[in-house]
Amino acid sequence: MIRTITIVSALLLAPASANDTPASNRGPVPESGSFQAVTYNIAGLPEVISKSSPSRNTRTIGRLLNTYDLVLVQEDFFYHSELLSASRHPFHSKPYDGKSIIGDGLNQLSVFPFSLVQREAWTDCNGYVSASMDCWASKGFTFSRLSVAPGIEIDVYNLHFDAGGSMKDDAVRRSNIKQLLRSVQAASEGRPVIIGGDTNLDSGDASDEILLESFRRRGGFRIACREANCRQESKDRFLFRSGDNIRLDVLGWSVPAAFVDNNGYALSDHAPVAATYRWQLIPHPPSPEARRSVDSG
Repeated sequence: MIRTITIVSALLLAPASANDTPASNRGPVPESGSFQAVTYNIAGLPEVISKSSPSRNTRTIGRLLNTYDLVLVQEDFFYHSELLSASRHPFHSKPYDGKSIIGDGLNQLSVFPFSLVQREAWTDCNGYVSASMDCWASKGFTFSRLSVAPGIEIDVYNLHFDAGGSMKDDAVRRSNIKQLLRSVQAASEGRPVIIGGDTNLDSGDASDEILLESFRRRGGFRIACREANCRQESKDRFLFRSGDNIRLDVLGWSVPAAFVDNNGYALSDHAPVAATYRWQLIPHPPSPEARRSVDSG
């Protein structure tokens, strides 16, 4: 973990809306800081149908994830207790407890406190006996507010888009994006945002690239991999944007090599994706037009 914080000596410089605590009751606030985040589809379906060996690998995954300050996992369906058994993160989400047979598989671990995780299932899905059988799970996204330092909050979304390569799957992913953007607009207007997860959008596919670009542009997001000039972009991604009073940037991006077993085999059918974020307090927030210019890169 590489958490760093720089303190500014003045009292609160951010607007009071950044935190429910009155500015007069808070001391000096951090001016900037950095942290490491990782998103990882851990293939936690039952052993007989998983494309990995989760009963053997999930505990190892949990131990290796301790390197990161913020962890977003997908397909954390049936081996959550094994994941937590090796985790040293003091904060973690409560797993899905709704009516779906296998839940949404979305969970969050963190060294930072965060608000109660809110879960929303996609309104559309495709496939019960084919097309990756997405409809058996309550795929969707989660939302929480992460406190990376006193008075400094970042809105975090963890997602798992519909899989499959048919035209119907394309239409469902388009619906997924519209639904997520509506929620981001309602909950996170003017706030810094990090979105991580399994997008099931392949940058090498022309139609997927168009959809990804539409998602990025309409949300005012930047794609962490591309901001860091990466060379091996995958369907697992981080997107992010700055807020009115907090700027977000990516200092680094990687596909960690450590997530293999003793024989060198991958612990999941996906590779983890990690990003190092830097946040910086903006004492004089820019106009909406200037903010859009910054975030559009």
